[in-house]
Amino acid sequence: MNMLQSQRKSEICSGINGSGGHPTFLSNCIVILTSQGATVLLTIVLEICYARLLGPDGRGLLNLALIAISLASMAGGLGGEIPIVLWTADRTRSRREFLPAILFWGIVGSLAASAMWIFIFSIIRPAFLTGVTPRLAILVLAAIPAYIFFNYFAAGLIGAERFGQRAYFLIGQKLLTLAGLLILIFGHWISPDAVLFTNVVGTVLALTGALVLLTARIRPGWNLSASKASLTQSLSLGARGQAGNVASFLNYRLDVFFVNNFLGLAQVGIYSVGVTISEFLWQIPYAVALALLPRTARTLRENDAAFTCLVIRRVLALAILSGIILAVVSPWVVSLFFGQKFRASLSVVWWILPGTIAFAPGRVMAADLAGREKVGYNSICAILGLVLSILLDILLIPRMGINGAALASSVAYLFNTALLAMRLKNTLGVSWPSLLAPSPGDFAFSWKGWLAA
Repeated sequence: MNMLQSQRKSEICSGINGSGGHPTFLSNCIVILTSQGATVLLTIVLEICYARLLGPDGRGLLNLALIAISLASMAGGLGGEIPIVLWTADRTRSRREFLPAILFWGIVGSLAASAMWIFIFSIIRPAFLTGVTPRLAILVLAAIPAYIFFNYFAAGLIGAERFGQRAYFLIGQKLLTLAGLLILIFGHWISPDAVLFTNVVGTVLALTGALVLLTARIRPGWNLSASKASLTQSLSLGARGQAGNVASFLNYRLDVFFVNNFLGLAQVGIYSVGVTISEFLWQIPYAVALALLPRTARTLRENDAAFTCLVIRRVLALAILSGIILAVVSPWVVSLFFGQKFRASLSVVWWILPGTIAFAPGRVMAADLAGREKVGYNSICAILGLVLSILLDILLIPRMGINGAALASSVAYLFNTALLAMRLKNTLGVSWPSLLAPSPGDFAFSWKGWLAA
């Protein structure tokens, strides 16, 4: 029995430390976290600048436009990121057989999403877009295709486990955006329109630079005749997964539109700052999920349930500890960095934090299920969570204001995680303690992994 346990521990450590010439899981996590550290730092600088320069109303208007871009690009992307990650991670597949098909759907989706945005803004004119000007709407329209192919490119780097190159790509986008913002500050051209313009230009320049550098690698990969077989398959896999991605995104951001509808742009700005602070808790879980997705897709035949459980237990324990720390320091963070105008954001942080903590391991669970191509269940969980979030938003925001929106999101996150946990437990065939309860041995494995890294 001891020999079997020792062998299993060795296998788990091998999963952490890597084998077979592939990048190690832990080294991938460290690279992702390092790049995220730089990205988060730049994001914090940008968020502070947005809040200080635009105030609650302007920050709320900018947030509406950015969410519209993200939602439209997700819908127009038709889930192309999902087959790109999974099929790039599968070393038995040739990229020339599927990449042209996915890019074709990206072009079709870009046109469809752009047309839908024009229809919504020009014809329907919904109340939740109150305040969005025609100039902002044009910038949103221009950003949709850029964001779609930006996400495609990043997905390809994830599937290939080239997280260092991905880091340069994402950090470059943030630096270009920040440089544009500094030019605006110097020229006294501050407005939500101008700030959004710098974001769009930064994204386009980062994508263009990356494509120019990799043109020599991309051209020999085209095989249009071979890609025909992937047209239906890529659309089917992407659409099933993207339904969940869109639902998840709406679960994170749809409440902003409800807040704007019920309370106005100033409350959107204050609420957005509280949500942004709480979501810093997801940085490590996001990195772990990003590294786990291609590894799971690459090692499906090994059926390594113990490794997945180990990762989830450690993420849950770390999320609880980080949440406690964030709850304590958030009053200082709000006052020092965002100012007294955003003081009300503090209560948003506290109301939403329980759900943010709960969904930290949920992100990892969703990544593991996606790596097993069970994206349909992820979509079901996300859609059910979205329905609950909408019902709670309608019920709570008129009564509790932005705190009601935070509470609605918190409950929806917890519900979504519970559904994912039940599905993953059944898929892996493990017990609840094995999946969620950290053991003393986990700490020893984590320490060995860090030493090896």
